[in-house]
Amino acid sequence: MNTMNRQTRWELTLHSRYFRKRKPIFASKPRHLATAQCLSSHANCESTIKPSLPTRLLDLGGVGRSQDVIRLVESDTIPERHHRYTILSHCWGSLELPKTIISSRAQNSDPGIMVSLLPKTFQNAITITRALSLRYLWIDSLCIIQDDESDWQHEASRMSSYYQNSHLTIAATSAHDAHRGLFLETVNSSLYLAKDADEGLVAARLHIPHPEEWLRLRSPLTSRVWVLQEEILSVRTIHCMTEQWFWKCRIMEESEDGAYQMTTTNRILTPTVSGPCTERENDMYRWMEIAAEYSRRHLTYEKDRLPALSGITDFYQHQMKDKPLLGAWISTIAYDLGWKVSYPENSDSSEIVPRVSDSIPSWSWFSRLTQHRRLGCIWFDYFVLDHSQKGPRSQLTKAVECDVVWSGQSMTSQLLSASLVVEGPATTRRSLPSTHISDPQTSTEVCVSYDDRKTMGEDNDTELVLFLWNATIQSDDALVTLVEQSLLLEIVEKEPLTCRRIGIESRLEFDVDQSTLPHAQFLSLSNEVPVKRIRLI
Repeated sequence: MNTMNRQTRWELTLHSRYFRKRKPIFASKPRHLATAQCLSSHANCESTIKPSLPTRLLDLGGVGRSQDVIRLVESDTIPERHHRYTILSHCWGSLELPKTIISSRAQNSDPGIMVSLLPKTFQNAITITRALSLRYLWIDSLCIIQDDESDWQHEASRMSSYYQNSHLTIAATSAHDAHRGLFLETVNSSLYLAKDADEGLVAARLHIPHPEEWLRLRSPLTSRVWVLQEEILSVRTIHCMTEQWFWKCRIMEESEDGAYQMTTTNRILTPTVSGPCTERENDMYRWMEIAAEYSRRHLTYEKDRLPALSGITDFYQHQMKDKPLLGAWISTIAYDLGWKVSYPENSDSSEIVPRVSDSIPSWSWFSRLTQHRRLGCIWFDYFVLDHSQKGPRSQLTKAVECDVVWSGQSMTSQLLSASLVVEGPATTRRSLPSTHISDPQTSTEVCVSYDDRKTMGEDNDTELVLFLWNATIQSDDALVTLVEQSLLLEIVEKEPLTCRRIGIESRLEFDVDQSTLPHAQFLSLSNEVPVKRIRLI
């Protein structure tokens, strides 16, 4: 019983006193029950943007049409009554996929696409879409002209609306490539014995890992950079996994066997913070978690580094009413600059993450992403500390000039230049008072993280400390924790002052009496440092 087909697996349920053959998820009804429930009762799962179709869709054919041939059609030819469509989210894999190219679009007498010649995952997605009584399906390799750069840029820039407006995202969550399919055989199944002492019942069933464990730790799909925006922006998703299928929408999560059900929100969009936050703060910390998750994922093509975040950036630009700046935002620039490179615990201490492109400035976390390795970037989040309340916080650095120039569409075309000028309290490390260094006799902790793992104090004259923000966090009794974060810069030119980012410094001072707070040297330090205007490169 180690391996069995998911369509013929038996479940033994002793307390029900019968054997039940588990049917395919779409076998008995034309619509999946979770889909119907979501459509009828989940108001928050309605799209918040103006309904629109992708530029092209696969027409799977209506009643009376051949089921063996599908066609790629322009969406402006589709009647409004057929505006519902599904989207396939899948790993391309290393094998060649069928693609739409310029020459095929030039053929006016296109006879259509033979379903039998498509990869198994494509065929299964067609089956599911038809089972839902829908006619149109979007698959990236077929609906985007792959050898037309302008078409690719245009389609990538509209990706956020495609996923937000889709009826359902069909995710090939357990498939390493498009040839594996969606109806996968189970692996490593084992029996699980459950007892209900109150009712004197005993039940035996297949032991299946928690769906979130599959999604985060075992899925080849959710380890990919491109898929993050598909997870976040999709209103409804059905995850096709080896053990069982898993439903997620903005209101509900449910496993196929019904053992796991909960009312929830999209967890990737929910920041892990303690205490109350304003809506603007929530948006900011959601973005930080998204960026950290994005930076940990694998990227197949270097050219996709920025485009793969374009859909989420577009979504948040409308959500926060702010100006994006290569992974940062103008109004929260002091916090957004506070990332650090996250090295694995078992990595070589001499290992350095090289900058990936000269066109991406050092202050952007995009500059330190690696293509195939889970190093990533993280933000120092002082809200995760175990305190019941948060006190005042202040941005000490602000953006005064900024500009990003693209060759075409924002985020999806070539980055031509990026400039950022900030103002904030800054001084050389040599000029800092000695009390700024951690003292073992006090409850002060200083954490310095260099992007290239250099040691502290190699050149105190050329190393500039730019104070980004500080905060007070209320704890028990009359004690507070003071937090401060600074950006470490290397001076490249003195006139005008031009610097390159080299690291980050965080300082915490614990158990400070509130009565002495106004006189705390920690808070007055940044006030004593002169404000400088710095061009970051």
